[in-house]
Amino acid sequence: MSSAMSPKLSQVKWNPYSPEFRTNPYPTYHLLREREPVHWSRVGGLWFLTRYADVKRVLRDRRVKVTNKSDQLHSKEPYLEPGQTVGDLVQMSSQFLIYMDPHAHTRLKNLLGKGFHPQVVEGLRPRIQKIVNYFLQQVVHLKPFCGWRI
Repeated sequence: MSSAMSPKLSQVKWNPYSPEFRTNPYPTYHLLREREPVHWSRVGGLWFLTRYADVKRVLRDRRVKVTNKSDQLHSKEPYLEPGQTVGDLVQMSSQFLIYMDPHAHTRLKNLLGKGFHPQVVEGLRPRIQKIVNYFLQQVVHLKPFCGWRI
């Protein structure tokens, strides 16, 4: 989707950089899914898709192109808290698989796919379980957190 599509006036007001949203984003996500599953955000001039089927359709549409992520991230600086910058995020996100151009994306996806084959991941289960058990033993004596007890 491009910003060339004419966005309508939004029914849902949100700033993904606000402290309220960062503390609990789920009510906003619910509103977006219910009222505007395809949402135009003035924050950085982006379209947000909140339903799996819509995301899947867009990701498979060859007309959709990756934009200059660095410019988009820098455009969000006015919405950040004082002292926060997007410089590190710009550099880091340039390495994200989803933001790469199709050729680089496909090459790396094929390499990574071998390491995440279901049989490979299943083979990691005993080691992961051992690590999880170790860390759970470190916190089992602590008070309940958010109603959770180990």
